Amino acid sequence: MYMFADRRLKYTISLITILLSLGLADLSNAGAEQPVMKTIIGEIKEIGDDYLIIHGIRVDLVDMEHRGKRYATNVFDAHDNPMEFSKLRVGNWIKVIGAESEEGAMSASAIHYLQPCVPEPM
Repeated sequence: MYMFADRRLKYTISLITILLSLGLADLSNAGAEQPVMKTIIGEIKEIGDDYLIIHGIRVDLVDMEHRGKRYATNVFDAHDNPMEFSKLRVGNWIKVIGAESEEGAMSASAIHYLQPCVPEPM
């Protein structure tokens, strides 16, 4: 029961963070601070169905509906074409743009796959 409640609270906080970052909610009267938008670049160390770990930071995918409009994490290949999250693998290098929670996790608004650099032969 407690684990379920904790998970539900975490996702509620993530939802509020995303809504604030998209300008869809205004909690200024409640004394809430604006979410911290952050960009990180690094190697995927772990990947799940709806999250990944980069630099020890959990990055959650966004997939929600608010006021009849759908919001989801956009994932792009090295040429900025849309790609499926399921194509990403441990060891891939990516750039993540998203809102940081107080716990240090992120809710990703965009993930960009970074093509590996191949050194030129000497």
